[in-house]
Amino acid sequence: MKSDTEPGHNKWGATMQHVPNSAPSEVLSFVRQNDQDKVFAVFNFSDQTQKVEFTESLHLGEYNDYLAEEKYVFDEATQLQLSPWGFKVFVRP
Repeated sequence: MKSDTEPGHNKWGATMQHVPNSAPSEVLSFVRQNDQDKVFAVFNFSDQTQKVEFTESLHLGEYNDYLAEEKYVFDEATQLQLSPWGFKVFVRP
């Protein structure tokens, strides 16, 4: 097994780690992080609004919404609502 990160990302990339959620058939959620950066991304692949909860701790903490420039704090009770075909990308400040 290679010790490098995902192909094509070389030393600037990071391995994708799945974050389980309450709508796994419709929503993909994952974290990518390295020593300096952390990204939490959530994608709704359905034509319905989805309200999801996350069941692991990989995503916990304070983030900025990359596109809306709003602050979010994710804890164990945080729920996220995504519009049909919507997505959110959060980055650590």
